Amino acid sequence: MAQRLALLSLNRIKVKHWISLASGALLLGLSSGSYASPVAASPDVKAELAPAQIQLYQDTLIAIRKGQLKQAEKGLYQLKDFPLAPYIEKHLLYKRMHQLSSTQALSFLNRHQGSVVAQQFRQKWLSHLAKQQRWQDFLSFYVPTQSSTALHCQYLSALHHSGKQDTALQQTQPLWLSARSLPDACDLPLQRWQQAGLLTDDLMWQRIILAIKHDNHSLVNYLHRRANPGLQAVVQQLRHIHRQPQDLAILQANAKLELHYQQAIALYGIERLADKNLALVLKHWPSYQQQFVFNTQQQQQLKQIIARQLIASGDSQALSWLIKNDPNGDDVFLLEWRILLAIKNQQWQQAQRWLGLLPSEHQQQPQWQYWQARAAIKLQNNQYNSLEKLQALSQQRHYYGFLAAELLGQPYVFEHNRTPSHIDTHDLQQRPAIQRAKVFYLLGESIAARREWHHATRHFTPQQHINASLLAHQWGWHQQAIMSAAKSDYKDDLELRFPMAYQQTIMPVAKATAVQPAWIYAVTRQESAFAADATSSAGAKGLMQLRPGTAKDVAQLAGLSFKRKDLYQADTNLLLGSHYLQQLLDTFEGNKILATAAFNAGPYRVKRWLNQQVEAMDYDIWIDTLPYYETRNYIKNVLASSLIYSHLMGNSRSLVDSHEQKIALPSNAASTAL
Repeated sequence: MAQRLALLSLNRIKVKHWISLASGALLLGLSSGSYASPVAASPDVKAELAPAQIQLYQDTLIAIRKGQLKQAEKGLYQLKDFPLAPYIEKHLLYKRMHQLSSTQALSFLNRHQGSVVAQQFRQKWLSHLAKQQRWQDFLSFYVPTQSSTALHCQYLSALHHSGKQDTALQQTQPLWLSARSLPDACDLPLQRWQQAGLLTDDLMWQRIILAIKHDNHSLVNYLHRRANPGLQAVVQQLRHIHRQPQDLAILQANAKLELHYQQAIALYGIERLADKNLALVLKHWPSYQQQFVFNTQQQQQLKQIIARQLIASGDSQALSWLIKNDPNGDDVFLLEWRILLAIKNQQWQQAQRWLGLLPSEHQQQPQWQYWQARAAIKLQNNQYNSLEKLQALSQQRHYYGFLAAELLGQPYVFEHNRTPSHIDTHDLQQRPAIQRAKVFYLLGESIAARREWHHATRHFTPQQHINASLLAHQWGWHQQAIMSAAKSDYKDDLELRFPMAYQQTIMPVAKATAVQPAWIYAVTRQESAFAADATSSAGAKGLMQLRPGTAKDVAQLAGLSFKRKDLYQADTNLLLGSHYLQQLLDTFEGNKILATAAFNAGPYRVKRWLNQQVEAMDYDIWIDTLPYYETRNYIKNVLASSLIYSHLMGNSRSLVDSHEQKIALPSNAASTAL
């Protein structure tokens, strides 16, 4: 089983698009994927919906789709006080778009000014006006802040057709500088801009660089063909380096290539080469610096790229390379990693000295306060000051606060205080957008519900956010309760911020899999904030963000049936996710730290990191020196959240168990092929 698990989730790690939620000093990352499937509302709240109204609402929408507009008008009249009535009216107007006058369109927009439904209608109406080439009307209805790329291009076309060419030309350059292919609506404004002689070789080059960095090779091909002959030769060099970055030396041999082109191609090529052949970059780095005369910003960019690859590779020369290439500690990123690698190597004197080089604002961060104290204790110097730092940290509810309490042998501080009872959500519930969000949520239309909620709360004060958090919690909408609480000044209501959601599923599943329920809660909160319909950009789905391939393998190992669509079902997702945690625990000999890392980054990567170790390592050092920022913070958040959930359940647990104090490759995984 261990060998098979090594292959599970090889590419599971999600490396971009995370929402950060402040948890005191603790940052909890939430994958900011899309959301598709319905979310089940709390039964008590769902009972508030009048079945007859809901049926009429749904029947009216069906009538509109079928073109039965008279019947739909009757339904709209009967639902005139229903929160979603504006959506029915919007769909009716869509059906009559060709007969609609500007006066009628303006009337709808004025009656629903500032709402989501008005934004949606405006975009549809503007697209209609553009198709009809009603350019003056288009300009009168256009609002820049509610514009897509296509609408913005149609706006530029409207300016051209209305004799405002100069204004249009001034706004076209930012449009051009896109890594993506632009909509057809952009053809006319771009053509006029080029005809005005405003497309320079430099702007063409900038867009080509953007496109190739984003792997948009069809756009690179197109721009290559459109470039002037002199620039085409430069692009040819760029594309050659893309395919064979090891050939960077040919840039120097090309005397016709201007220095700024050489530098841009070299920057791109070195970054690609560092990913493919780091040893070659390290070998030629001094000559690259001399050959391409990089400016300070370019050198810093490349040093950070090389450093990341060195650290990820576990190369023993990483620390010496950092010292050589940033001797004075001017680059904070490189200096921080110099400190961490010194700690990893047990070079505490160097670590303490370099900690003193950090900018003062960095030195005050919990992470560096902790390591300053840890170094002083190891070196047995300045211990009074270090104890003061640890004492201050131990009073804070976050990962480093819990670490400090562990070192001092003191109880953890949780500071759980319920939201003041005088907080009244009545006024908030009277807002039309909040009412619409609630109905959509109760109907399971999660995308529309989130859209209305985010629109309604986007300008809230911290006090309003705690009101919103309390309201969402009452509905059972835990994701929004967590997010709104994080934006408030009141962060000590742990029941709001760490809800015991899906308790009827999690508790039996935890018992069946012998996995701590607090850990399941912590992972689920970190992965989706209890949004059962969450989908990440990497394709992970549901409460515990399982990728279909991983879920299928877990189900087979556990002897469970599995259908891809079931990942959006809370019971199925939690069952499979808990089995996966249990299987990872088996693989890593009961070590939750390693299993948590594997849940995020995949067992393959965790075993690779462990194989790079010379000896067993203290768990706090191991976590802070992992090469992936996301995984480091993921483990910290899950450990801290798990401790908080244990506290809320009335259980007394440690941040880590005794067998997790030292991190090493488990004996049952040592021979596993990676």
